[in-house]
Amino acid sequence: MATKTGQRKTEASARRAGKLFGYARVSTTDQDLALQREALERAGANPIFEEKASGTKRDGRTELQRVLSILREGDALVVTRLDRLGRSMRDLANIAHEIEQAGAHLKVIEQSVDSECSGSCILRHAGRLCRL
Repeated sequence: MATKTGQRKTEASARRAGKLFGYARVSTTDQDLALQREALERAGANPIFEEKASGTKRDGRTELQRVLSILREGDALVVTRLDRLGRSMRDLANIAHEIEQAGAHLKVIEQSVDSECSGSCILRHAGRLCRL
């Protein structure tokens, strides 16, 4: 009996560890994703979802929608900077809510954010960064 309980705990812990999904975005087609890609790879993100689209609105950001749709409990969405995820507090709040609803969390490499807390925690970090 003890072995089965131990196995269940180990399996549950492994599920909670989750995957690191990277998201890289540049605003125009003449910009390069290489620096973001390299930073995300160093952080252990795999796979990395990339797109060349404006961050001012969600329309047309199909890779962001794809990665948000596959996040599960324990996973992390990894970005190099918060502005790669969204340009407005409202957009960041909506994205944070989707991440939280999935049971995942956000890691922002260059701004040292690793919020395994609620979406409101992400917004507090975003608010601090906006003041800088």
